[in-house]
Amino acid sequence: MKTDHIKRRGVWPQIALFFVTFGIYQLYWFFVTVRELHIANDTGLDAGVWVLFLYLPIVNWFVGWHYAGEVEKFTDGRYPRVVLMLLWILPFVPVVYYIAQKELNNASTAPE
Repeated sequence: MKTDHIKRRGVWPQIALFFVTFGIYQLYWFFVTVRELHIANDTGLDAGVWVLFLYLPIVNWFVGWHYAGEVEKFTDGRYPRVVLMLLWILPFVPVVYYIAQKELNNASTAPE
């Protein structure tokens, strides 16, 4: 698994930026983490398309399913896709984002 492209990001600055930008930062963060997961998992999909679908009703559940699958694959099944998807549907998306960022940080070789 390729991990040299993963950037280490502090969780608290991510939360602060989310609030300061009124949620706009979430689009950027989602894009870069999906891209990092796709590269690490050798998925070969375009991250931009998933960001476009993120805010479409019902379609965003497919985005959540995809993202949960990428995290599951990246963590070798430590976080099952179904559990992450349930967190996504029940308004606990920040927990999914936290898990993804924590695991990406653990795999990152870059300094914060």
